[in-house]
Amino acid sequence: MSHSFHELLSNNRELRQLAEKSQQLQKIQRLYAKIIPATLQQFSRVMSLENGIITLAASSGVVAAKLRHSSSDLLESLQQLGIEARQIMIKVHPDASPPPTKNAPRELSNIAQQEIVELANHLADSPLKASLKRLAAKRKSA
Repeated sequence: MSHSFHELLSNNRELRQLAEKSQQLQKIQRLYAKIIPATLQQFSRVMSLENGIITLAASSGVVAAKLRHSSSDLLESLQQLGIEARQIMIKVHPDASPPPTKNAPRELSNIAQQEIVELANHLADSPLKASLKRLAAKRKSA
């Protein structure tokens, strides 16, 4: 008894409504991303549209304040794009920001390692010389 995802959505009223709601929010999010300043885009998102009220999630109080300041312009722009809303509400949700990117560990090139070793060899015994030798040794063992 294998059913396709599309069949499940179309045959189940609750799932169909949920899918429609999700599509509506995705559409609003795409439009929102087009009109919001780039500096705020990655720190806010559309949470919901209920009873004509668009709720936005802001990653911090500062972002929320900036959104509140421009909420009337945002609302007008969204209305011009066909979104039936009469108000924008902004809530602070720290999880509204994108996940932090992981910095890849940097590796010394062979040339950089050789230059560090050469520099260390020209220095008198000192904490700097010891640090440079440790740095070059890490590259060798990696």
